[in-house]
Amino acid sequence: MESKWSISNIFKGDKVIWGAVVILMIYSLLAVYSSSVSVAFKSYGGNTAYFLRSQFIMLILCFFIIVGISKVSCKVYYVLSGVIFLAGVALLLMTIFFGVNINGATRSLEIPGIGFRLQASEVAKVGLIIYLAASLSRHYNELKD
Repeated sequence: MESKWSISNIFKGDKVIWGAVVILMIYSLLAVYSSSVSVAFKSYGGNTAYFLRSQFIMLILCFFIIVGISKVSCKVYYVLSGVIFLAGVALLLMTIFFGVNINGATRSLEIPGIGFRLQASEVAKVGLIIYLAASLSRHYNELKD
């Protein structure tokens, strides 16, 4: 009998996609470290791993989110596609009025208290893709080409 917490139970689906996700995560660590080592050295008292550490923490958090989202049935996304799309649009509108202005551009919403910035365009992008996929599957029989 296979354990509930075995690797094959946690990472269901296409192994190539899981491998690509892990490779891209590792590559992002290398890219962040190589591009930020001098800034971290100057700004954070010689701590060259400052940005690397924060990137690593974010990757671990995101990895658990990816695993959790992969466990949700496609039917749930199908039912909630409109809500996810509207949430993305609402976040974009909130960004226009309440977004953080950096270098003359307003691209993100800052979550008060923790300083985390959420890019509403990324949420809207995912919402649009899910909504489009659900719409295409609803009208599958009507599509000829």
